[in-house]
Amino acid sequence: MSDRTFCQMILRERPAAGITAGTFAEKASAFPVLENGEALVQVEWLGIDATQRTWLNPATTYTTPVGVGEVMRGSGVGRVVASRDPALPEGQWVYGELGWQEYAVARAAGLFGVNPVPRGSTPAICSPFSA
Repeated sequence: MSDRTFCQMILRERPAAGITAGTFAEKASAFPVLENGEALVQVEWLGIDATQRTWLNPATTYTTPVGVGEVMRGSGVGRVVASRDPALPEGQWVYGELGWQEYAVARAAGLFGVNPVPRGSTPAICSPFSA
């Protein structure tokens, strides 16, 4: 485990009504040691979608809620900075569910995992939810 840390935004408490300053908290996490099939993605852009508010409620809807103490779920675009997966080489732009954090450990896993940005596409406009 590295001594270096990166920032993650975690759900601190479930909001009773609106989002407040106490809803989220910053957490410093140690850089992970990658296992085979994993890549480390530096998150560059986050998607902020209305559905994220429903993920803060305790009830399951079309997906499970974000747990208290967990990184806030969200789509994003980033670049692979370290890899132990030939499908996700260093330098590759990817998009998918990266969460509210500076770095994410990713596996190539399809639509709601991490997907390589196709050559010729602008990484900033890729989203698993775009038409």
